[in-house]
Amino acid sequence: MTPLTPRQPARRPPPVPPPPLLDLDAVIATAERFVGDSALEVFDFLPARDGDHPQWPEPDVYRALARVRREGREARQRQAKQALLAANGGTALGIEAQQAQSARYVLILADASRPGRYRYSAFDEQGFFTHSTHATAEAALEEAIRDGYTVPAPGALERLFATASWRCGRDAGRTAVHRAS
Repeated sequence: MTPLTPRQPARRPPPVPPPPLLDLDAVIATAERFVGDSALEVFDFLPARDGDHPQWPEPDVYRALARVRREGREARQRQAKQALLAANGGTALGIEAQQAQSARYVLILADASRPGRYRYSAFDEQGFFTHSTHATAEAALEEAIRDGYTVPAPGALERLFATASWRCGRDAGRTAVHRAS
């Protein structure tokens, strides 16, 4: 039989030091690094402080900055969606869009392999390279926008389809499929 030992009192973990505080200048400098022109918007998401030398806990500042970035990104995506829909007569079906500063495009269309569903098909000068299937054309458009396809590009598929590089890309794809089978 093992001898009983007296029960040890529970040890408390050492106290967690408080997070560092950032003063007004440090908050603005940090915000300018992370969100540029929207730096002052960070104060919309921080608690108000009084006094000559206000300070905020560093984690609160970074949470506020993340919120500024997220809301800015969501606003840009809403604007892109409105512009793309307006350029296409108010419907997502048939939209052609381009990634900014890229030669990659998408087309929103009905999915031929899954009736009742919609897809965005991505392509460049060498042909189609991916697609994504969704329940609605608008959902396909929203994903395309999240992937950076925000610039209206009507007629892009027709223009690229007529190029030699599209034919070369298509032929290379056929050759690869033929070799694999």
